[in-house]
Amino acid sequence: MGSLVGGHSWNIAFEVKLEKPFAGFAVGCGRPRRKMLIQTSGFRTSSEGEPFIRMLEGLSRHVLPSGLIQASGVNHFLIVAGPDGKLTIHVNELEIRLKIQARHSKQAGEVVWSTDIADIVEVNIGADIPTDHGMCLLFSVGWRKGLYFDFVPLSPERQPRDYPIGPVLGAAWSALMFQERFI
Repeated sequence: MGSLVGGHSWNIAFEVKLEKPFAGFAVGCGRPRRKMLIQTSGFRTSSEGEPFIRMLEGLSRHVLPSGLIQASGVNHFLIVAGPDGKLTIHVNELEIRLKIQARHSKQAGEVVWSTDIADIVEVNIGADIPTDHGMCLLFSVGWRKGLYFDFVPLSPERQPRDYPIGPVLGAAWSALMFQERFI
């Protein structure tokens, strides 16, 4: 079930058409007609503070319908970005499943605690992401947020994604969920 906005529960998927495809996120400040570094793929977390918030606010300005979705109510979203600038956006509607490596043996139906998890091996988000499309996934683990993105397939070279997305998302999820292990 989605979050409450104006007294209504929502899970939503919709499309947006941009004039041109995403390239990535600016690494620093840029000036018109000057060279600027952009990050075309990566993983960022809420622990980064202001730079992370700027990325999310930038995405919100360009892809989320104004007034329809309150940012504080977003648990997760997926943007699938086509080479033609068409975006398919899923907000709070994915059925995310984690494949874990357990620390201890468990019987079917037995409670699993976060301390029982050694690693997150793979994440299945329940949505198809073609290898020639860019993607951006915001997800939550408790109060923590993670943003994994890969816009490399939309680069002028049009390099299709050459890796399975599930294990990469598993590593990102694990890094967010167990930040204390990676400090």
